Amino acid sequence: MAYFGPMNLARQYFIDLGFEPANRQTTPDFLVAVTNPDARTVRAGFENRAPRTADDFARRYLESDVATINEQDMESYRKDFIGKGDLAESYSRQVQDEHANTARKGSSYIVSIPMQTRALIARRFQILKGSMAAQAAQVL
Repeated sequence: MAYFGPMNLARQYFIDLGFEPANRQTTPDFLVAVTNPDARTVRAGFENRAPRTADDFARRYLESDVATINEQDMESYRKDFIGKGDLAESYSRQVQDEHANTARKGSSYIVSIPMQTRALIARRFQILKGSMAAQAAQVL
């Protein structure tokens, strides 16, 4: 379940509106391109029907099935999560449980600076150990 809209429907929604993804263009790149008037490509036959302005996009969205699905999804989210004090308390307890004992209580970081430093040094040694041949070649 998508919490804030049917993301899996986004690509087809914009294709149905009349926009053509570029060859081998990823869905995120296509969605970004649709927001840019200079980057979007209108499909053949949709030259006079594809939305052009922000108001056109908004109107077409509000009239679409995707908007209805999105509103139902948001309503379900609100019903399941908004105003549920027990969920907020549970979340706060989980955050406290994940917080390292050595980290400052008011810190938004889970681990302390020394713990972060130790983890970074250990990772650097792992990287060096994993690429010994490359390191030896570089030294030579």
